[in-house]
Amino acid sequence: MVRLIFGGGAMRVYSFFAILLFCSRSIAAEAAEIRVVTSPGLSAVFKVLGPQFELATGNTLTFRYGLQAEQKQQIEAGDFDLAIVPSDVLDGAVKAGKIVVETRIPVARVDLGVGVRSGAAKPDLTSVDAFKRAMLAAKSVAYIADEPAGRQIASDFEKLGITEIMTARIKPQKTVPLVWKAVATGDAELGFGFASNILSVEGVELAGHFPTELQYFVEMTAGVGSAAQEADAAKAFIKYMRTPEAASVLKAKGLVPPAP
Repeated sequence: MVRLIFGGGAMRVYSFFAILLFCSRSIAAEAAEIRVVTSPGLSAVFKVLGPQFELATGNTLTFRYGLQAEQKQQIEAGDFDLAIVPSDVLDGAVKAGKIVVETRIPVARVDLGVGVRSGAAKPDLTSVDAFKRAMLAAKSVAYIADEPAGRQIASDFEKLGITEIMTARIKPQKTVPLVWKAVATGDAELGFGFASNILSVEGVELAGHFPTELQYFVEMTAGVGSAAQEADAAKAFIKYMRTPEAASVLKAKGLVPPAP
């Protein structure tokens, strides 16, 4: 009917749109949705790297952020393609058969920092003694106590001999956003958490890092799920996170990229 009413020109237009529709359907069919289990400390990084990867590949990324207990639950459920989590969590998943061991690779390292409300005076944290003085001068502090980093902080207080004093000043929080909300609103004078988190929160500034002697480093490691639906696309994102472009973003967001 189209040929009888509109002639050959219309037929060419019809053919063009038919080809365009076919191509778009082909692209949609090939595009993958990569389900990623990961840590809140990487959210600022993925806000930059995610769209760049999606634009370059046509694939989409769905990030599921959670603390370590949540990460373990999500990995155990098996409903994911890629995990980018602390190395001990990933290694446990490898032993449980939830991660393909050959795909395991480090992608970044994070460390503990101290956050203050934007515009507030920043304490001296350049040495163990200076850190101790800063803690004793703070009227209140906020962090997640029942996570590995929180247990390290408690150990640091014990090492410094200030556990009793600091216990009375701690305002424990259940989630990362609540830690920084407490700092931003002035409910807590200092907040403790991964430096990468602090740099991504409005109303909070990074005062400095924990001294080396008190530091807690976490290696963020990637691995493809053994039941992944989009294993190849997940591997491509891991490879992308190891590029020089990704390394620049990691550094800008307070993380240390792995050695080449």
